[in-house]
Amino acid sequence: MNDDAIAPVVAVMMILVVVVTLLSIWNAIYLPGFKQQAEVEHLKDVETGMVRFGAAIDNSIHFWRNGTMAEPIPLGGGDILLNSLRSGGELRIRQLPGAAITITIDGSPFTHGYLSNITYTPVSNFWLDQGYSWQNGTVNVTKGHTSVPITLLSKYEETQAQYLNNLRKPPDYSNSNHNVTLSFVNITPDGRFNTTSGNGIVQLKLNATIVRLLKEDVLSLTVNGVESELNYPVNVTIERLDIVLSVE
Repeated sequence: MNDDAIAPVVAVMMILVVVVTLLSIWNAIYLPGFKQQAEVEHLKDVETGMVRFGAAIDNSIHFWRNGTMAEPIPLGGGDILLNSLRSGGELRIRQLPGAAITITIDGSPFTHGYLSNITYTPVSNFWLDQGYSWQNGTVNVTKGHTSVPITLLSKYEETQAQYLNNLRKPPDYSNSNHNVTLSFVNITPDGRFNTTSGNGIVQLKLNATIVRLLKEDVLSLTVNGVESELNYPVNVTIERLDIVLSVE
């Protein structure tokens, strides 16, 4: 056999061996590090979005007015130049069980105030299996059944206490306590758009609307089962700040 014919074949085989070796080194050593770093950056964007959206809810309660707001949340990430495989995620809004506030008039429930939470759960994230949740004014990092606040514990408890306190305003009395206005917050998920999954970018949305209800000649008024001391009969005005959360 001609040595001149064999030489190119051997050269090609050696090049293939080098290429395979380099790919093996890339996949075993460098790829995991780059993918993990890309996931760290992706989850940091999720955390930032959750914090900003939580602040928007706080602002809606503080300013007590109609308004809308949207915040982008990347469900998936982790793709790099030589590996476009992306992780995914699920974003879900849930109404918490039981009403936080119940207004009862003349023995019958008249209106309620509910609370909700928001959770981000990673899907197919092999590099950094970490999620986030927002509830009661604070953001937590989640992993499995473990949940840890992103702030110091003392700050976390202070923030939650302030948030829960702001959900209801002090009663406003007039006309020798014959007129009373009760103001509170009602946070609920949109019935149609409360969950989504995938690996793209979605929008967390907030729609705040003030709803006013009037009930005249009331003979009995209780808030969470506690009787209000008023000069009955009274005229009751309910000012409810409805905050509807959705994901699209």
